[in-house]
Amino acid sequence: MKTIKHLAVLCILACPIAAFAGGSATGTVTGVFVDASFANVVYVTLSGAKAGNPPCSTSSRGQFVIPVTVVADYGYMFSLVLSAKQTGSTVTITGQNQCNVDNNVETIQNVRVD
Repeated sequence: MKTIKHLAVLCILACPIAAFAGGSATGTVTGVFVDASFANVVYVTLSGAKAGNPPCSTSSRGQFVIPVTVVADYGYMFSLVLSAKQTGSTVTITGQNQCNVDNNVETIQNVRVD
């Protein structure tokens, strides 16, 4: 009975996290796109298909967008993506489930190098 209660608590705690999880893709970095028309953002595309794409994310500029000047963490993410591109490393990128930097591309939440 105690185990069931613990599992129930874990499920309840995990639900809000799952509700905010965005799109996700795993693969090598195939595209890094920067354009002066889209100031202070970097678009990233991976070789793997994106799952859980939010309806707002419809652009072909990239699967994810990194706002490089807003928060220091984004600068680290950009560096990690560039490093993965240069080395051919496999990465997993998850988005925020919203397009709040570019109305047509999902904003990045995290990057993991596998």
